[in-house]
Amino acid sequence: MAGLTARTTEGDLSFDIADDVAATGSYDAKVTVSYYDSGTGSLSVQFDAGAKDRYHEVGTIALTGTDTWKTADVTLSGAWFGGLQSAGGDLRLHSAVSPFTVHSVGLTVTGARVPDRHAFPPPPAITTPRGGATVKLGSAVSGTAIPDGTVTVREVSRVLCTATADDSGAWSCAPDGGFTPGRQTATATVADPGGMVSDASAGVAFDASDLPPGTAVVGSVVGATDHAYGMSEDERPSGGFDGPTTASVVDGLSARTSTQGNIYFDVDDSIAHAGFYTATFTLSYYDQGTGSFSVQYDNGGSDPYKSTAGIALTGSNTWKTATVTAPTPTSAASSTRRPTSGCATAVVN
Repeated sequence: MAGLTARTTEGDLSFDIADDVAATGSYDAKVTVSYYDSGTGSLSVQFDAGAKDRYHEVGTIALTGTDTWKTADVTLSGAWFGGLQSAGGDLRLHSAVSPFTVHSVGLTVTGARVPDRHAFPPPPAITTPRGGATVKLGSAVSGTAIPDGTVTVREVSRVLCTATADDSGAWSCAPDGGFTPGRQTATATVADPGGMVSDASAGVAFDASDLPPGTAVVGSVVGATDHAYGMSEDERPSGGFDGPTTASVVDGLSARTSTQGNIYFDVDDSIAHAGFYTATFTLSYYDQGTGSFSVQYDNGGSDPYKSTAGIALTGSNTWKTATVTAPTPTSAASSTRRPTSGCATAVVN
């Protein structure tokens, strides 16, 4: 009806409130009605106020024949919401003049044992970009929401774009001038045509760039003198730092040996920084003792020490080479935990 999904009825439109929201108590509430103002007469809200007053009537919403969508709020007090109306209903819209047309009815209710829950409108879902993706600066954000809702997409507090969901709930919009290059996290809210606003959706983190993808090969040769080629061994003390090393020559090769279990490396920001990357690590290590070690890398999320597959130590007392990969898209920083060290290279793309 005039661009919005709707129901048209004659006489009454009944609603049942979920019992885990409000049931058999004494509640105060506000009913928000999005209705089509056609014809004359009026609408009222009738709610279950207990066994002796199952159709307690409040509010008068006048119909003035403007043939437009309007919104009205009606306040309730002392509602029982025990399902005592016809067919177990808790409240209904009633009109002595038929028919009438409604798009949505929202309820804000307070009272003992009412859960702190924002169920309507539900948050939208962002389906593109997907988390961890790299998109062009001119790309759109799209997803699903309540039908006919107004969706606002934000990056932190900055509004990126707005869209109106169609009758199926699909929506899409693109920022004016495109995305800012770099990593960002988008969230979305939706407003019902009646003015009720949802909580924010789950954030979706992605990269925006018009640069072509590339492959960088970086490395570090360590020892008494460290040689950095886009990736450097890091001895900087910091809170929780556990990576002191000693320099030596082992079986003819320069090396560093960890004294507390870890050797740290930094990838130059000019190569890769705070984005989502696939990575392969190639390590030249001295195979002494038993046990194993692994590469631990910053995955940019909940685990700054995400581990690759382990590399077994077999006590051969020889230099060996191993290659491991990051199993998921990674951020650019990495740290390596291993008992002995020679040189290390990493391929980042």
